[in-house]
Amino acid sequence: MQTINDISKKTQKDIKIFYTLIQKNSEEIQGIYKIFDDFKHWERHPYAPTLSLLIKRLGLEPQKPVMMALCDRIAHLKEAPMIQILKKHHKSSIDISIAKRLLLNFVSSFYAKKHHELILEVYKQGLFDAFYRELLMGVHTIGLAMNNFFESWQDVLIDGINKDMQKSYGNMQALKLLAPTIDTEEIQGHMIASDRSYSIPKRLGDTFIAIPYANAFDIEIVAIVRAIEKLLSKLGALPDTIYDKKEAYLKYFQALKCAFAQKDKNKLIASWREVDMCWMAIDTPFQVGHPLEYYEDRYRHAVAPEWDLRISNPDKIADKRVPESIEVMFAQYASKLAAPRALKDCVQKALRNVKVYNGLPGLFYGADMNGLFSAQVVPNDEVVTQRFGKKIFAFGDKIIQSARNKPKMKLSYETFETSYLQARRDILFGNEPLWHLVYDITTNGHEFGHILWIEEDTQRLMNIDGEFKNIEEFKATAGGLVAFFENPYTQEEFEAVIDDTLCRAVGLMAWREQEEVLPYYCEGMIHLYGAFESGVLVFDPSSTPVLKVKKDRYGDLKLWYMRIYESLAQHYIQKAPADMWLQNFVSKKAKGYSSTSKLAYVFIEWYWQKYQEMGQEVLEVSK
Repeated sequence: MQTINDISKKTQKDIKIFYTLIQKNSEEIQGIYKIFDDFKHWERHPYAPTLSLLIKRLGLEPQKPVMMALCDRIAHLKEAPMIQILKKHHKSSIDISIAKRLLLNFVSSFYAKKHHELILEVYKQGLFDAFYRELLMGVHTIGLAMNNFFESWQDVLIDGINKDMQKSYGNMQALKLLAPTIDTEEIQGHMIASDRSYSIPKRLGDTFIAIPYANAFDIEIVAIVRAIEKLLSKLGALPDTIYDKKEAYLKYFQALKCAFAQKDKNKLIASWREVDMCWMAIDTPFQVGHPLEYYEDRYRHAVAPEWDLRISNPDKIADKRVPESIEVMFAQYASKLAAPRALKDCVQKALRNVKVYNGLPGLFYGADMNGLFSAQVVPNDEVVTQRFGKKIFAFGDKIIQSARNKPKMKLSYETFETSYLQARRDILFGNEPLWHLVYDITTNGHEFGHILWIEEDTQRLMNIDGEFKNIEEFKATAGGLVAFFENPYTQEEFEAVIDDTLCRAVGLMAWREQEEVLPYYCEGMIHLYGAFESGVLVFDPSSTPVLKVKKDRYGDLKLWYMRIYESLAQHYIQKAPADMWLQNFVSKKAKGYSSTSKLAYVFIEWYWQKYQEMGQEVLEVSK
């Protein structure tokens, strides 16, 4: 008879095997980039038949930039590079829409097959117990239905309704017209607009009404609900012999079933809040992620159909330096800025209740087919957070693997000096502890930074102009940086953190035309504002590379971050409209958002032009 200790040892061993299987699977997919190692003979590469077929269906030729964009779409799930390639080849908007759907269908099927094979291997090796094997298979079955839901949601809402609203009315007028359709929740006896929606708008005469997902996508939602019911039935007949969390999982999936099927607009927020609350009770390494984020929809923050299972790394113990430094920094700034006691208590309670999961995305579907997260802090519902805290997911193992596999890009070497980029590659390949430290500070620190200065009504009050997310991402990253600055560090660590922040900010300028990641584009522009204004970056278009990085000015940039973060924290305390702060760094024009810094503006325009010309060109390396 197995003892509890025997079960625990087997589980730890099984998780390590499962984790390794995921990493090997990912490494095999990342191997698609090896096609550039010997491009003259690219037809010999294992992925050649797949790439050749896709290129033919897209009406393109097998050139390096085309191949690179396709590799990014498959290995990194990035859609933007291929869109730029199609535009460069003068494809019509209809052709681009067809190509986007073709590639979305391809990656959805491609990863669905990979996920199914992974689960079959779990069954073959007898990993875990029957309960968790059924959990994996059930998540996969639901995921297949979520893929269909996401495709319809993307077509109808993001590429349909929202684009029509922007074209017909412009962003500000569209915000006003659609505001009455945002999902509501009852607060102190009054129905108040929430900060997110689980519905889509529909024109009714001269006004718009909200249609819950269950009504707007009835066929897709019925399929999801049936898949959840099937999983509930199977899990209900099995014991959880590993973590004894059967009831927690059953309550979670039951809440999910009810939320997806909810047809009363006034009960949507409450139904999905119940999902979040049930989810917070699950603390096993098997974390099933549901629809949580709403970056794609700027008008009503309609929550995207994302679905996944994340698995924790049994060997990775959460580093306490980041959360501890965040707590200390927040207390100092809150005292200095005389933040209200209610705000301080709210944030400090949330920070104390954070659970950190370091691991990998194991199974993923739906909106994840247009890009996986590098880290995440959820749920976004502050009512749930006050009672149960938040979960932070860190995927450092996935990010470092991806970074090591991707080829050197020509644009990077036309932008930064070779010695500067090589120093970062030396860390990437030769100093993994420092790489993970930088990740913890800039990425995990970013997720903890989201928690700061936020109360239940903060986003609702600050987002009256639709710009909240466009300052929130910078607020998050800056919070992690300032907490780092307030603590002892070596010069090597300091430079590595600033280097990473600068390179990321420049890279974000390639996201200019991607609506769903506009908050990150704005964040990048604010970082570059500081880098140019402090003299850290100097742009000279007559030289190659065009950017000179003045590391002796890093101290000035540090002081800029600390000063700007203080002003931003004060803005959050006041819960003032987000645009009032954003307009100091970012201006909105007919053609989109641009930097208010003349120095940064000139560089950003140069970078965007170059990205359109050569963003997918791989650096030619002499052998």
